[in-house]
Amino acid sequence: MASFFSRARLAAFSRVAAGTAVAAPAVFHLWTRQCAFDESFSPATDPIFQHPFLKKANPKNNSYFHDCCYRTVPFDRIRPDLLEDALSGGSKLVETYSAGVWGRYAFVPQRKIMEKVRKSESNAGDIWDKEELLRTTYPAGTIIADDFIVLDKSTNCIILRGGESPRVAPGGPRDMDTYITLTAELDRDARVAKFKLKSVVLNGMSDGKGLLPLGGPEVFLHQQYAKLLVTAGVDHCTA
Repeated sequence: MASFFSRARLAAFSRVAAGTAVAAPAVFHLWTRQCAFDESFSPATDPIFQHPFLKKANPKNNSYFHDCCYRTVPFDRIRPDLLEDALSGGSKLVETYSAGVWGRYAFVPQRKIMEKVRKSESNAGDIWDKEELLRTTYPAGTIIADDFIVLDKSTNCIILRGGESPRVAPGGPRDMDTYITLTAELDRDARVAKFKLKSVVLNGMSDGKGLLPLGGPEVFLHQQYAKLLVTAGVDHCTA
């Protein structure tokens, strides 16, 4: 996924999602058909764009790519224990959603490649194991496969930074920087939960304010992978 990773790794990390979408579009469509993109997601409608971490990463106010993939699920399809906790103000629903995103099939290719090319004694304490990804509650500071770090967490939202190792410019700009926000929002009147994966991609080092970090085929690859990640995450929360 271009927005999650550097362009040099785009093909490898997008192969499962994009390859399936191209080679077997009908199958991929059926698999991810309940996902859609929120065209209203923008700096005018979402507070993520005002987050202190994002401002530090983009001191030159460069242009960025952003989108929001989501899926809506009726209350009666969500695991009862997760729904009860969420209705009471707990965080188990978004934690389980995050566990499905990172611990299930969609993230496996990236995790395996990161393990092969990056794992070392210095980052052995990161989460590399599928079982641990499914088990953790994703508190702030959690590092996934030397590629993502949890920056912030609330009862219905988990914000991560990726694109490069969390050990690279941890408090400043990068050439390829990605902010992923996972949310699980309840609509009590409509009795549905909306699961979202919001992406903000930027180059905090560039002087080209008018140049977007993604375009053309990269956007397509990004969106196929986003749908697959959301599908994996949501299915982990359903009964």
